[in-house]
Amino acid sequence: QYPAGFTSCLSSLSKLGVAGIQLEYGLTDLVAAQMLHSRAQDMLQRGFEWTLAHGKPLNSHPRFNTTVQPACCGLALAKNFLTCDRCWQPILDEQS
Repeated sequence: QYPAGFTSCLSSLSKLGVAGIQLEYGLTDLVAAQMLHSRAQDMLQRGFEWTLAHGKPLNSHPRFNTTVQPACCGLALAKNFLTCDRCWQPILDEQS
């Protein structure tokens, strides 16, 4: 069960179709529009958990792969608020 606004968005994407998504959102990449359409349909028909585990494509295109930044530090109490105990620095390579 999704929030009403999200369900409405998924329904709209599903009904637009791939060409409609490209036109509506100005996507020049057909693959991106296909993925968005496919995910919207899967989430409506099969649910979030199924789509997360089995939805196609499985982020096989490097442009759409993302790596999660690992936790960078612990927390320290500074006066009356929490802060990082050391400066955060990105450790992942930038994706183009």
